[in-house]
Amino acid sequence: KRTGTGQDILGTAWLIEHNIIITNLHVLRKYIFNDQFQNGYEFEINFKKEYGSNEDSISKIKKKILYVSSEAERRMMSTTGTASFDFVLLQIDTPHTPREPIKLSTNPIQSGMRICAIGYPQYDSEYIPQSSIERLFQGVKDQVKRISYGEVMNSENNSGFTHDCSVVSGNSGSVICAYGIDAAIGIHTSGITRVGNYAIPASIIAEKLEEAKTRLAA
Repeated sequence: KRTGTGQDILGTAWLIEHNIIITNLHVLRKYIFNDQFQNGYEFEINFKKEYGSNEDSISKIKKKILYVSSEAERRMMSTTGTASFDFVLLQIDTPHTPREPIKLSTNPIQSGMRICAIGYPQYDSEYIPQSSIERLFQGVKDQVKRISYGEVMNSENNSGFTHDCSVVSGNSGSVICAYGIDAAIGIHTSGITRVGNYAIPASIIAEKLEEAKTRLAA
């Protein structure tokens, strides 16, 4: 979220390397493309916003964008109607408490896989009745980490997959995990109520992460 504003969270992010996080591009789009990210506001991530806990573990997000989609990639998303490059890689201050990054899976993604989305849901009254959100998440005013179960609906391993986990506003950027696989299989990006949700596979993320690490080491 933006530092010092007291506003609601902007979305979900997770640790992909010891000092690199990933979230959806659309979570920060208006700041990144208006030059407010690198030359304006401050942003932070809280690793310990969990149910029943008043503890915080906050790291400042550095003003260094390690990966953001190119203009050509954004045109591709617009043309194809997919979200294959709707993510951004950002550098953070090293967390005070060392944390293990989430590994990226190399397993193929198959329809029917049992999965879960882990993120920070918020009320989304524009699309989903408040009563439904309260039933699903037992209230989300505390804005803490939640887990939603589901399955992979359709998979196009090279570009993305759809799933039916119960996700709402705030879940943008949620890590997608699968039963029996000790690594992330993708990142949730968006969805259409009562139709399905879209996610980017770990293979695309891994490719861009390696490119980012090479640039960072140069």
